[in-house]
Parts: sequence; C-alpha cells; structure tokens
Amino acid sequence: MYFSFPKPTLLSLAAVASFAVAQDCGSTWKCYPVSGTTPELDGDLSEWNGVEAYTTDLVQALTKTTYDAGSASHKCQYDWKKIYLAIEIPGEYRFNATDDHQCASIATMTKVGSMAEFENMGNCPDAMSGCTADGAIPDTCADYRVDIGAHWELSETSMNTKYTVGDEYAASPYCRVEDDDADAGQEWRGAWSHSNPVDGEFGMYTFELSRTLRTLSTSSDAQIRAGETLQFGVAFWDPFVAEEGWDDVTHFVTGCASNWIDLELVVVDAAMANDGDDTATTTNNTSSATDNGSSNGGNSTDVTSNNTDVTSNSTGGESISEMAVSARSGSSSGGSATESGSQPVASAAQGRSFLVAVPATMALLWLVL
Repeated sequence: MYFSFPKPTLLSLAAVASFAVAQDCGSTWKCYPVSGTTPELDGDLSEWNGVEAYTTDLVQALTKTTYDAGSASHKCQYDWKKIYLAIEIPGEYRFNATDDHQCASIATMTKVGSMAEFENMGNCPDAMSGCTADGAIPDTCADYRVDIGAHWELSETSMNTKYTVGDEYAASPYCRVEDDDADAGQEWRGAWSHSNPVDGEFGMYTFELSRTLRTLSTSSDAQIRAGETLQFGVAFWDPFVAEEGWDDVTHFVTGCASNWIDLELVVVDAAMANDGDDTATTTNNTSSATDNGSSNGGNSTDVTSNNTDVTSNSTGGESISEMAVSARSGSSSGGSATESGSQPVASAAQGRSFLVAVPATMALLWLVL
C-alpha cells in the first residue's frame, strides 16, 4: 500500500493560535434514542425532523482554512440494534461516474484503543513506518487502534439507494487494513442525495448512515453502548475544491482538524442502557450484527427490498463479507454477519487514509491512496 505525501506547507504559529481561539473544538454531539419513525436509509431526512443537530465548521486539514460553503449539520439517533447518522453538508453538485475525485466523499473515524489519537489515525509509534511484514497491525499498537467506517466514494453509486460501505481499522496512516479478524464483517450502510443535482448548482449533500451498535469483531470495531461517549470524527472531500476534483490533501474535517468529537449516546429510558452483554448476538433475540434490510419496511429505493436503480455490483443472499468493499488490491475481509436480500456494494474510499501530522507544521491530513 502506497501513500503519497505533499511537501510541508508553512503555517505561522500566530495563525494556528488565532484559529484555535476562533473555533469551538470541545462541544459534545448528543445522540438520542429514536423517538419516532426509525430512519430508513434513502437520503431523505423527513423522519429526522425534530432531531437535535450538532452543527460545526469543517476545516481543511493542511491549511486550517474553513470550508466556505457553510457549516455541516450532524444528527444522530440509536435504537436497541443500530446507530443512525444524518450528515448534511452544503456545496455545489458534481458527479462523475468514472472519477471518484469529481464526486463528494466522506468517512468517519472512531477511537478504539485507549491511547489512540485523532492525529495520525491512532498515532502508534511502532506503525509509523508501516504494518508488519504480513500486513498486520503490530501487537504493540493494540491500544492505538481506530475504527474507520462509512469509508465511501460515490462514483459507482446512485442517489437515494442503500449501499454497504467500507469498514477498516488502523494504527497509523501507514498501517491501515480492512477488518480482518475471524468475526469481521461490513456493518456500515449508507445512502446519499443532493438537493439540487444539477452540475455546478448549489444545494445540500445528505449522507444517511447506519451501523450495528455491537459487532462480532471486537478488535477492529468500536463497540457502541447506550450511556457511553464515543470519540468520533467526520471528514468530507469537496469535488469542486479544484478543477480536477479533490486530491490527497484537500479534505475538510471536524474537531478543528485536531480533536475528537465527543459523541454521547444519551439514555432517556433505562431499557436502552447497556445490560452488560458485550456480545453481538443476543439483543432482543436478534443478532445485532445482522441487517434484514430496511429498518422500517418502507418504500424507498432500498435494494434489500427491490432491485431498482442499482448501479453497483449486486449479489443476492450473500454474507456481508462476500459483498464487502475490498481495497484496490482486490482483497476482501472475512466475516460471519449476514444480510438477507441483495445489496449493492459501493465504491468505497478504499485507499483513503486519515490524519497525518506534517512534522514542520503539525498540520493534519486525511490522505488518499
């Protein structure tokens, strides 16, 4: 796996200091239990009305400049089985079915290891020169692991359609692998839309995502529990940042490009609280690592219930691991979670890597292969 790095860009300490004062990097994003209709992943946020939004600027990781199209809005809900995210980012529409760089792109990152840092994707010293000879994260980096989810590029996708999207983990930008333990699967799902899908026209990008709270892969996935707070981050790649589209360094991130967001799963009903069961197989008599398709059984264009408007590869009745997005090298992760019905596989941000500190400036990069 090869990562390209730009030459360091000089930032004055005064500029960095003034930026830190101007931005609020310490607020908490509240995630409440679903109180109405369970979100259905279709890129339509009508069932999200009334859900409290966490609004924040997006900041370019290297230059520390603020995304000038407007602030991003993030909403979160959860139930006994899944966490649901709705992310809205203003911007001009651009889509090229043959070039991911001329489409919008997103990714998330969640702290897993107790020592994992936002900078450098965990920032394990023993992984800064790469993974082990057999391509694994070093044993000494177990406490630096981060979970990379909803790793998604859009060129082979359609709006308002539900896809299985990428799931990886890392200990540094130089050591990032697909979920690969014996129980690993692809638990992230997503749909996207734009409010004004005409090339060059301004509107709102919407990314609607979900993931099971618990997974069978405790070494590579963050395990999510009601009443706890996740250390979380979101990145966005703007397709109009340059004529040729985005590149390795022109992405925007939350947390003032340096800090985790505190994503708190608020408990309002004791029945939603963690019952002490750390497995992914015994919740409400249904495996929380199993996705039966649409949570609400609605009429959206969800290929688990019908096969319309599918532009990516689609396979029927296969395990999530068999449909999982693989890296450009062609590898795929194993897993035991299953999904009924057919599910298209998105062209995920397969080569994307997260936060890299440039030593001369301590500026941050989320890089692309």
